[in-house]
Amino acid sequence: MSSAAQFWTWFTANQSRFRHVAGDEKEQLLDELLEQLHAYCEDLFFQIGGDGPTELVITAEGVSEAFDAVRALVEAAPRIEGWRFVAFKPAAGFGFVTQYESARIDAGKSWFMPLESKLDPKHFGMRLACDEYVAEHREDFLAAAQLVVETGLGELAAAENVSFLDVERTPPSPVDRGYLELPALAAYLDWRKTKFK
Repeated sequence: MSSAAQFWTWFTANQSRFRHVAGDEKEQLLDELLEQLHAYCEDLFFQIGGDGPTELVITAEGVSEAFDAVRALVEAAPRIEGWRFVAFKPAAGFGFVTQYESARIDAGKSWFMPLESKLDPKHFGMRLACDEYVAEHREDFLAAAQLVVETGLGELAAAENVSFLDVERTPPSPVDRGYLELPALAAYLDWRKTKFK
């Protein structure tokens, strides 16, 4: 296992190779970066790209036990001209379609139902409803729904605010059943926080 300092020493020496990853060697370069990252912590992954400064996003893919490792690595990051280092996948809103195995979810056309716990009202759960849901592929849809929530809210906000997630097919008249449009989820969570101040 390497330290954060060892990872950044290696990255600083090699950063020019990763600034514009493209072409035939793209997969090899990304594998090399992942190998170095996994030497620091096997639970971490990354996203790289962006216009302007190249962004290197360090993510735990929602695994909260690895969040401290994400924070520690990004806090130790050096300043390198042309680079921006980000802890956790940022919020991207819900204007996208995600595909996971056999599951496809159009986030912009999906719905959510708040699920409140009577035993612990501060814990928030939700049921995501989408037109594409197929019961035979429930596990794929649960994984896809998790990706949708993490991408829409941002990795850290999703982990801190959504403690339970379920998924089903969009029912007839979803509003009458207590559903809200999924793009309103971030605003709903902000409103909900005011209830528990």
